[in-house]
Amino acid sequence: MKKFICALFIFLQTCAFANAEALTFLNKTYELTNIQKNSSNYINVYMNSANDKIIIYYLPKEESEFDYINDFISNLTSNPKFNLISFYPEINTFSFGIISKQKESNFIEYNIMKCQNDKKRGIYVVHFIHRYPFSDQESFKQAFQDCMKNNLQYVDALLKIQIPKIIKKK
Repeated sequence: MKKFICALFIFLQTCAFANAEALTFLNKTYELTNIQKNSSNYINVYMNSANDKIIIYYLPKEESEFDYINDFISNLTSNPKFNLISFYPEINTFSFGIISKQKESNFIEYNIMKCQNDKKRGIYVVHFIHRYPFSDQESFKQAFQDCMKNNLQYVDALLKIQIPKIIKKK
């Protein structure tokens, strides 16, 4: 019986790692919805029922997590709607918000990214996106407060996430 349980556990664990078409983040399931190849980079997009996204990037030509983060932030700082929320260089993680006002909907798009070296070459980037809607000044204040309040929860959850194996073809 003990051997059977061990064999079953190993089988289930293997299946979990082999099937990267779904992942769990903050007790919510995200399904793989899109696979992209951009030059030598691979991108897997996962979404949940609330339209939150987790995007996994595999960037084989990137050599440094810190340099990637620095370049990413530098490119965004020219956008007046961009706000850096937190940056943790010791864990290669940062978060930012982008305020979007459109006729049909207004929202603060909360983003958090974690970079990790691949054992062979390149880096993986895990990017979580959640939108906080607002309609007026008062709801904007509440959306902003919720965004800031949840930041550490998202950082902690992102540090614990197991980066799934990148899927290159569907």
